[in-house]
Amino acid sequence: MPEIDPNDLAALLERLNKLEAELEATKAELAVAKAELARKDQIIEALQKRLFGSKSERLDPDQLELLMGEEALGTVATRR
Repeated sequence: MPEIDPNDLAALLERLNKLEAELEATKAELAVAKAELARKDQIIEALQKRLFGSKSERLDPDQLELLMGEEALGTVATRR
């Protein structure tokens, strides 16, 4: 960036206006990025609920047999 003469008020005002415009553009970009981040956070939360929620914690009776044995479940094995 070229050096601006501190006594050149027109150049200083032009530089100030340019910087203010850049600041507003950056604020707009930041707002868009925050909105996108919030949307992605909601998607991640929904996927986590779907993956780890109470509905995903179902046990198959065969899994219980492996853990406790058929006697604990009150069933008798007829398979051979």
